[in-house]
Amino acid sequence: MVQGAVTIEHADVAEDAEVNLILPMGSGLTVSTGIRLYPNSTLTIWGSEADYHNDGELNVLGADYRCAGIGRGWNDRSYWMTLVVNGGRIRSQGGAGAAGIGSGYVGAGMGVIINAGLVVGTGSTDAAGIGGGSGSGGQVTINGGTVVGYGRGGLWR
Repeated sequence: MVQGAVTIEHADVAEDAEVNLILPMGSGLTVSTGIRLYPNSTLTIWGSEADYHNDGELNVLGADYRCAGIGRGWNDRSYWMTLVVNGGRIRSQGGAGAAGIGSGYVGAGMGVIINAGLVVGTGSTDAAGIGGGSGSGGQVTINGGTVVGYGRGGLWR
């Protein structure tokens, strides 16, 4: 559970781990260089209120080179991993060629399930805001919440 305003550089969800991140009202977690998920891991993000307007915030300002803001690293073709959003206000920016939330550059897909909250993902060049990085895919399921994805096109040279 996040309490108050917290800033960290990076976070990892270890292989085979199941992590719950709770964002209560008035809390804010800022991550400078991304949250990386490893094989067979699940990150579930919770808000504390029925209405996301009162939930805490998660802001991922960017990611390591070619890594998703929240999700896979670059050229990561390992086992499946999953992000579940059940609340909170989440904003995430991907690194070069990577999704804001989802897969890194030329990585395999991952599952993103959004049930509630405000979720905003911004991809870098040739990547989706939420979903796949450049040359990768993923499975995105939206069951509720307010979801905004900003992808960026580009040219292959």
